Amino acid sequence: MVLVVGVSGLIPHDAGKTWFTIGLVEALRRFSLNIAVYKPVAAHNLWFSPRTLVKSIELKLLVGNDILTYYERGVVRDIAKSNPVALGLAPRDLTSSLDEYLESFEDTLKMLVILRFTECSSGVVKHFVIRENLENTPPLVKSSIENLAKTLSSSESSIEEVVNYLRSEDLTRNLDICLSELSNNVDLVLVESFNDAVVPYTNLLDKLNMLIVVTPGRVLFYNESDKLKNAITNTSTSLGEEGYRARYLVKQVKPTRIFSIELQIEPGVTETHLELARIINSFVKS
Repeated sequence: MVLVVGVSGLIPHDAGKTWFTIGLVEALRRFSLNIAVYKPVAAHNLWFSPRTLVKSIELKLLVGNDILTYYERGVVRDIAKSNPVALGLAPRDLTSSLDEYLESFEDTLKMLVILRFTECSSGVVKHFVIRENLENTPPLVKSSIENLAKTLSSSESSIEEVVNYLRSEDLTRNLDICLSELSNNVDLVLVESFNDAVVPYTNLLDKLNMLIVVTPGRVLFYNESDKLKNAITNTSTSLGEEGYRARYLVKQVKPTRIFSIELQIEPGVTETHLELARIINSFVKS
């Protein structure tokens, strides 16, 4: 059976999930393990990461920073299936209401201008542009994104349609299919979550064997899957989607181990990565 290990962040942004995962992959490979990395849902802001705009045009595929980092380091080969949902964001123009402008930075849907969905069973990739948000971006930003949308042969969609799909059983089934395909001929799958969600989609909870929660300076490791599932189920039942945030799990369940993680200039293997790789390897071999 393939081991499924989640990697979540305790804080919403810049927790260090991607860099940590790269180091863990390199450490696990020292034990001759075959690893797949899965980032079901990713969002990135095209203004703050213009390199992704250039790379998306080059690859003819909407890509964000995290999946690009994995791809360029040989951690993933098939970007579209390893990251089936990619959301491209852009800031609003300051000529709109100041309150709306500032509030939009707290709401992904208000900045969503372009997106990609990959259907893993067929391999079909579809891009969409959200005109209602794109019209509110600064003119030069709008021009660049329109060029990207044209290059990617994007169809027009709306926030309502996107939200309905993101909350649908169709998407859940597709994400499960992607996971199943990535699980072929590997020993384990590392699944990077979305922001500070414990799992990137709810169905994954039933498949999770271990969880790693990353935050600056510390790594929390959980390997009692039943305790994890019970705690997350309880908080999500009482709090809804809010209950899936890692903070509630950390408050309720004591980690199996807590590790320190050093400041790194580039992602790579540390003693913490090696110790976790030894633990994970022992589960794979058992």
